[in-house]
Amino acid sequence: MKKLLLSTLVLLSLFRVSAQKIENEAFILQIDELVDRENLTVLPWLKPNDNSWKKLKPTFQIQDPKSELFAKGWLAMTQNDLLIKVVVKDDQHINNKELGDIWNGDAIQIGIDVEGDGAGDMPKETPGMVGNDAGIGLAIGKNGPEVFAWFLGGNFVSTPLNKKLIKIERQETKKLTIYEIAIPFTELKLIPGTYSKMGFAIQVNDTDESTKEQNRISWGAGAGGNATPGLFQRLKISNPLNEFTNSYNLNQMIWKVGEYAEICFSTATMLNTTLTAKCENAETQIVVPSAQNLIAKRYSVKLFPKKLTNPLTFEAFITNAKKEIVGKQTSFLAIPDFTISDFNTRIDSLIAVPNNHQLFDRHLNSVKALVQTEWAKMGLYKSNFRTKKEIYKYIFDINEGLKSDAGKWESYLSNERTLTMAFISRKDNTLQYYSLDLPKNWDIKATYPLFFELHGSGNPNALSTLKSQLGSSTSSLDLFGYTSAKSYMQQQGIGYHVAPFGRGNSSYVGIGEIDIFEAYNDVHKIFKIDENKRYLYGFSMGGGGSWSVGIRTPDLWAAIGIFAGGLWSERSAASLGNNLKNTPVFIWCGDKDGLFAELPLMQKELEKYGNKPEVKTTKGMYHNYPETAQEMGLNWMMNFTRKRPNQFSFTADKNEHLGVWGISMKREEALSALPTFDCSIEGQTVKIESKGTNGLKINLGDGGLQMTGIVQVIWNGKKEYEGEVKELILGKQLEPLEEE
Repeated sequence: MKKLLLSTLVLLSLFRVSAQKIENEAFILQIDELVDRENLTVLPWLKPNDNSWKKLKPTFQIQDPKSELFAKGWLAMTQNDLLIKVVVKDDQHINNKELGDIWNGDAIQIGIDVEGDGAGDMPKETPGMVGNDAGIGLAIGKNGPEVFAWFLGGNFVSTPLNKKLIKIERQETKKLTIYEIAIPFTELKLIPGTYSKMGFAIQVNDTDESTKEQNRISWGAGAGGNATPGLFQRLKISNPLNEFTNSYNLNQMIWKVGEYAEICFSTATMLNTTLTAKCENAETQIVVPSAQNLIAKRYSVKLFPKKLTNPLTFEAFITNAKKEIVGKQTSFLAIPDFTISDFNTRIDSLIAVPNNHQLFDRHLNSVKALVQTEWAKMGLYKSNFRTKKEIYKYIFDINEGLKSDAGKWESYLSNERTLTMAFISRKDNTLQYYSLDLPKNWDIKATYPLFFELHGSGNPNALSTLKSQLGSSTSSLDLFGYTSAKSYMQQQGIGYHVAPFGRGNSSYVGIGEIDIFEAYNDVHKIFKIDENKRYLYGFSMGGGGSWSVGIRTPDLWAAIGIFAGGLWSERSAASLGNNLKNTPVFIWCGDKDGLFAELPLMQKELEKYGNKPEVKTTKGMYHNYPETAQEMGLNWMMNFTRKRPNQFSFTADKNEHLGVWGISMKREEALSALPTFDCSIEGQTVKIESKGTNGLKINLGDGGLQMTGIVQVIWNGKKEYEGEVKELILGKQLEPLEEE
């Protein structure tokens, strides 16, 4: 399901030349023959091992007007493979990269719009691969010729391909690099001839020793980075060499009366065939005439509902002279209004069940509120059908899950499903949420550890996580790196597992960090948490967030874990590593991961202040989050319990985090942007040395330094207090601190 309506692109190039239709009170069912009259360069269709295409006029030639860089290329196809050859003239060939980094040297990047529809119903400049689009790179790199796919067959794959697909050679005397690739159509999930055209973009990346930035030239824009298929060059597919019939659903979603669902057929045969379309008791058909030569013909079967009260199902099929079906497709109409109405009815009925457990009741109301919030946005996505379809699909899957075990409290109590806990943010009154897994054999009166996991970057839609957890079948999170529906610690069920949404891809800074602590506080209000067994950890963006949050709140955690994390937002705050002097830290990363270079930076920062972290790497691992690494890290972290040290330091770079263990500093940037203190406790004496601040707030008892009896406080060499434990304010009056 890739479109809502035929895109402007298709409307301009496909013409209806004949039609058959039938109409009743409920719908119109219509068959059109479509002919592509767009004047495009033809992509040759050859027999296997026919190399004549390489001797034809190049499909494209491109040149950089400011340098010697020049490229020309040829494209063709067989029944089995898409063939591409590119010859690049460049004075130097420089590439010492490997695998997913080969683009960052002399290389070519290829974008393939498999269905030839560009950005579909979105503006042509819309970035992002969809459907079966592909993004592939070729280079002679560190380990010789390599081919790597970043996007393939409708998925982000980030994987090397078989080197047997390529032939790359450098002719140094001629200053030429020659790239050849034969991409199997099975990799592209395409039956050749299904679509009338394909889109291509080829970007040549040139790296020179004398310049820092790459020089790039391209044929068809948008092959590099976040690819833009709407800007690719399109080629028309020539007629096939073999008979074939294929079909696909172009659209199954009806938003309003007047729109239609569509099934498309592509066929090439020298015999008479018949295309038949059926819906309920209505039927219409069209004869597909024979041709002396194999000529691809394409047909569209459309169903126009006249009312949107109930879903409809229609089918279309092609039969030969013997009335044997040689191609068939069934379409189940998706009507968003019907689905949201069904969802509301179902979840309201679940909420209305007497004596629901209060957690289950909150979960159901949270899911309802989040779904209705996203549904309410649909009217704002006027032409953004891609987002509308995505949201609809999430709601549909969540609704299907609620029909089964996702609608039963026992599924959450048994740790098979994950609860959704929504809340209204005190910061901006928006609806936010966190995911919650209960311990196995849960007893609400018992005290459990807290495993606080920060997710990696991925789909920022608020319903993406809900769909993965509550859908008809649970699936791995749509957040990069996760390989199962539940992470390792969720599966163990040792304690409460909490994963804040954190405003999607916020990197857990600013408003995203606020979400973390609003979720943290909410959990502590509801459950009995072992305050000495709280563990903060995460993967990728979540690993970076664990570092960022951990260095500012080290007194909250027994240990923190950084799995393939980065220091994106912490370059200027390296000195904060001293805050983690007493906190056990686990750091892991695959040695093939693009973030592997971040690992030694964090390790060095911690070791500078005497904290030797537990550092582990996995050989040959890319940017993934395997359960083996999770198990290794979490088992190590659980060896530790939180304990207030007798000596600790803290540097504050934000007003939100002004201290630890009950000691908070007054922070005025005019005095110092990085106020700091060192605290040492000997018996009943607390000694504090500070710089860059003129005021302290000290909690000597529970929730702070955890002392009892008579205590003496010495600040910067001067005795400031002696007496029973209490909360002190020393020096300049502190502004009231906002509750975290």
